[in-house]
Amino acid sequence: MIQSLGIGNSGLAAAQRGIEVVSHNLANINTPGYSRQRVEQQSAFPTLGNRSLGPGAYGNGVTVTGVSQLRDALLDSGMRSALGDQGMSDEVNKAMTSIQHITGTLQDGLSTDLSKFWSAWTDVAASPTSVTARSAAIDAGSQLARSIRSASTSIEALVSDSGLRMVQYADQATSLAQQVASLNASILEVSNAGGAPNDFIDQRNVAVEQLSKLTGAQVRANGAMIDVTVGGSILVSGVSAEAVTVSGSPPEMKVNGGSVTPGGSIGGLQTLAGNGVDDVRQRLNLLANGLRDAMNTAHAAGTDLNGDAGIDFFTGSGAADLKVNDDLTPSMIAASAGGETGDANNALAIADLRYAKIVATPTTPASLTLTAGDAIADIVSQVGQKATSAQRSLDSSTALVTALNGQRSQASGVSMDEELSNLLQYQRAYQAAARVVTASDELLDTLINHVGLVGR
Repeated sequence: MIQSLGIGNSGLAAAQRGIEVVSHNLANINTPGYSRQRVEQQSAFPTLGNRSLGPGAYGNGVTVTGVSQLRDALLDSGMRSALGDQGMSDEVNKAMTSIQHITGTLQDGLSTDLSKFWSAWTDVAASPTSVTARSAAIDAGSQLARSIRSASTSIEALVSDSGLRMVQYADQATSLAQQVASLNASILEVSNAGGAPNDFIDQRNVAVEQLSKLTGAQVRANGAMIDVTVGGSILVSGVSAEAVTVSGSPPEMKVNGGSVTPGGSIGGLQTLAGNGVDDVRQRLNLLANGLRDAMNTAHAAGTDLNGDAGIDFFTGSGAADLKVNDDLTPSMIAASAGGETGDANNALAIADLRYAKIVATPTTPASLTLTAGDAIADIVSQVGQKATSAQRSLDSSTALVTALNGQRSQASGVSMDEELSNLLQYQRAYQAAARVVTASDELLDTLINHVGLVGR
């Protein structure tokens, strides 16, 4: 009977522990990153060879061996990789979308400006001595150059913004690395004390996944702790964390002062701040330089109202500083081809440049293969292709994250229906164990207080 009390008591303890774990699961059903926990129990070591009880082994109840965490390490690893890809794709996609807006303005605004520029020269050819027509040609050139400069400035602003956001993300990565190191210390302390640091492991996993999305971080086991690496460099080693910084031009991410090649959001931004927009930048410069060189050559071939040879119409070294020559005045427009005041042949030649191949491409930088209008369309087309590719990459990585999230939810997520069923199960187990204790108590009471009282 004493043994029955012990068995009943072990049942009470096991059922109570089960109720506590179910309650903990239900309380954290909406906690991000929480993994369902389960009580592990086994039968207690039996009593053997007790003569007073007869032959055989007699059970001693139940023992709680631990509280396990339902996690899938392969799913966690796959999720970290997918989040890194998603972080990088997201940044590239946002940048390409922004550039697409810029080049969309080029297609609408710059194409219109270019058309007005050529039309202005047609007007000069129609009225070669008109100061109004000559002024309009200068104004149209200024507007055209301004549009090209604006596109260049917008692209450079995007590049600069990428560097600034790298610094912000680097600070976040440093904070997360420190958090992982601190949780490593807590997990080690609880593990050494024989406990189950399940909640700390969940918190650490959330921090590591955020790190992976920011930097493409990877994880390797280090006993009860983990080490975190980025681009092959150790970011977290046990209870120690290194600082993530950004420096240089173009900006680079560094861990403990050494340059690394990150993935994730910072990796996408580092590419954008480095050579990620070089193709667009180069095409825009080729457009600006092609216009400048063709116009200056054609303008120099004519003479102005004063009988002087035409000076450079455009100045600048590329798209960033292209502008109409500050020294150019209406009377200095070189409309004449032969020097006569009413001659408009050079103005006609300049107007016909709209049909001339005056712009090179990055693949054929030594050959002029595009008209200015075609060059604008080419820039828009190339950016559109890159934007489409970036969107597809983001869609693919997001779909993978969603799929892995669903699989992990099935494996580790808390199901209210299942937990309520478990709660009822443990409640009934507790009531049954209580009945065992009550019955044993009544038997002991009978044995101690009532046996042997007959005849007294």
